[in-house]
Amino acid sequence: MGKIFIGLLDIASQISDWKKGFSELGYDTLTASIKKQHVVKRNEVDIDISSLWRFSYRGVRPRKLQSWLQDKWDFNKNRVFRKALKECDIFIMIGSGFYRHYEDFKIIKESGKKLICIFTGDDSRWYHCMKQEFEKFGMDPMVYEPGYDYSLFNLEQHLEHLRNAEKYADVIVSIPNQAQMALRPYHLFFCAINIDHFSYKEGQRIVPKVIHAPSNPHFKGTEHFLSAVERLKNEGVAFEFELIQGLPNMEAIQKYRDADIILNQVYAPCGGKLAHEGMALGKVVLTRMGYDKGYDEKTPLDCPLIDISATSVYEKLKEVILDIELRKKVGAQGRSYVEKYNQSKIVAERILNLLNDSDKKPDFEPDFFRDHFVPESKEAAVIYNKWNKFVSDCSWYKQSVGSFKRDLLEF
Repeated sequence: MGKIFIGLLDIASQISDWKKGFSELGYDTLTASIKKQHVVKRNEVDIDISSLWRFSYRGVRPRKLQSWLQDKWDFNKNRVFRKALKECDIFIMIGSGFYRHYEDFKIIKESGKKLICIFTGDDSRWYHCMKQEFEKFGMDPMVYEPGYDYSLFNLEQHLEHLRNAEKYADVIVSIPNQAQMALRPYHLFFCAINIDHFSYKEGQRIVPKVIHAPSNPHFKGTEHFLSAVERLKNEGVAFEFELIQGLPNMEAIQKYRDADIILNQVYAPCGGKLAHEGMALGKVVLTRMGYDKGYDEKTPLDCPLIDISATSVYEKLKEVILDIELRKKVGAQGRSYVEKYNQSKIVAERILNLLNDSDKKPDFEPDFFRDHFVPESKEAAVIYNKWNKFVSDCSWYKQSVGSFKRDLLEF
């Protein structure tokens, strides 16, 4: 039974949850992270490369040479990659590669190893593509914080990551709300939950406690939640409310455990990690799902997440606060849902099944970028076309994309 490497960005503290699942299936694992994580993340990995001392090339000029040296001559990173390549047969790469230009993806493939690429959000999502697709469905685009990098350089980085995954991976796992630039068919992502961290206690209080714990207030739409809360309080609706920010993950979970209702997000049509943690605890979770706009992410039909938008959050929150029987029902359904779809072992087993069944039809055949997207500028079109060409010799490309031109794009 082969050893599995899991890394390198611990987005939503997923690495330790995946590790648990594969360990329960009898696999040895090696886990590592390459970037220091925010305080709210657990980041429980075997090797935290970001915490190790590294030689600095800060004074080297030109800066392109400095960046190249820092990428290629990071001794700790190189040591971990060599160790993983020697010991592991399967690589699960989340959010990043070891090297800036993804030479490691090519090396993994040429070494006869298996490569699985997991996308979890802004590692593949590009604002201009997302905005056009959401507007096509009549949905509000996601709101990014001030300082978001809209530069052509950042576009290049996004496409380089995505297209290298599409070129070299054996399996790609993602969801539509972050896959607007995707060309290659991909499989549905399921969030992994370590169910042992979430003790379930049935029941809801008559006067419920409502919490909102945004990792990014702009992106989550916090202003809309606070507006709805203030409006309900002014109407005399009985409930408690707490806004949680900056707590370490395990402390935040204790807060979730004491809640009845969790307010998640109003823009991104998916549950995310917090929503699934809330369901595991038996809480009622309000989040954007896009059902009202026909946005299909192939979420299982028995998912009890309550779909909201920026304009409907007030009505939906008022409904669940006043209906305790509905809250009890939804809470129980949430726990059962996570046990069925999101336990770490179940998610890990699904990934291995995808890897072992090359004939398994992907869940999504992306067409937005191919058929609808219009580049934001002529300069951006040059970058899109460069990375289209990069994957144009792949067998899947010839079958799923073809060869044509439209709106400055060349396929």
